[in-house]
Amino acid sequence: MRPINISSTKAIDYYYALDPFFSHKEAQWTGAIYKTMGLSETITKDQFSKILNGQDMQGNQIIKNGHGRDSKKQYQSKHRAAIDIALSAPKSVSITALHCGHNKIIEAHQNAVQQTITEIEQEFIKARETKAGKTQVIDASGLFATFNHSTSRANDPQLHTHVLIMNMCVADNKYKAVFNDLIYKNQRYINNYYQQSLASELMKAGYQIEIQKNGNFEIKGISEKVIKKFSKRTEQIEKQLASMDKTQLNEAQRRNRATIESRQDKDRTIDKAQLKAKWEQEHSSKKIENKIKYGQTKTKKAIGIIQNAANLLHKKESAFNRYDLLNMAFHLSRGVSVSEIKKRLKMP
Repeated sequence: MRPINISSTKAIDYYYALDPFFSHKEAQWTGAIYKTMGLSETITKDQFSKILNGQDMQGNQIIKNGHGRDSKKQYQSKHRAAIDIALSAPKSVSITALHCGHNKIIEAHQNAVQQTITEIEQEFIKARETKAGKTQVIDASGLFATFNHSTSRANDPQLHTHVLIMNMCVADNKYKAVFNDLIYKNQRYINNYYQQSLASELMKAGYQIEIQKNGNFEIKGISEKVIKKFSKRTEQIEKQLASMDKTQLNEAQRRNRATIESRQDKDRTIDKAQLKAKWEQEHSSKKIENKIKYGQTKTKKAIGIIQNAANLLHKKESAFNRYDLLNMAFHLSRGVSVSEIKKRLKMP
């Protein structure tokens, strides 16, 4: 997950583009202010267009064009419409949900996405307010648009939701642009929160998960061979990465550039039946189904997780905040609910 600033110019065409599994009618508004703005839960093109351009439903401009205070000419005519955060399920989860047709996994994913949106709104939706020449950051209520997608750019199963944090919030009873610094600063925490919530939801749905040393997880029983077969996009990125000059950028920057440079346009012509047939040719869904493990997953107990996380962070960092602490705790305790971990931290 890497948050991306988006403009309104091509957003409608991209997010409303045909998806083989999900209809654009399933795209939804959420957040504290969507009802008070007169928005229906289901996103319409007219609503989306107006919100992207900083307007209310009557077409009044309630968020000024531009990127805040920057007076440079190239920014004056642009409007930062939203931040796109793509919350993407592990590959085995995508395979089981889409290739094997497990709708309860899609439901688990959507529950995890909504829980993550709630956390973003409570923790990171802020606005700037200037009074008597002093600017401060204040709490705000946000607006989010969600679009579910089903494939990678290589047409492999990849269950993910684009969460658009619209550049529009309400603070002190006024419409304001979102102060997005905290969202970018805590992007790892946001992604980890989603992964933690998803692991917990999958376990509640009866799936066993296999937790890896780095804190990532997969559905137990889905082999590495199957995961690799349906990870052609990852192979493209790795191939591009291997050809790059390692002296110019750090690893994260190289990976980001490799992702962009190897990116191909999404296939908008393939339908669900064609995809299912393609995937079936690559690997039988029945064979995958027969290997899936159900039942309880042995996870670490919540007690002691926070202390263990703090001990590990002390070895690496001289100072850290509560999001760093929770982030480490999530890595150490996949499958344990977020609420249980927060309880141990005595957070509200």
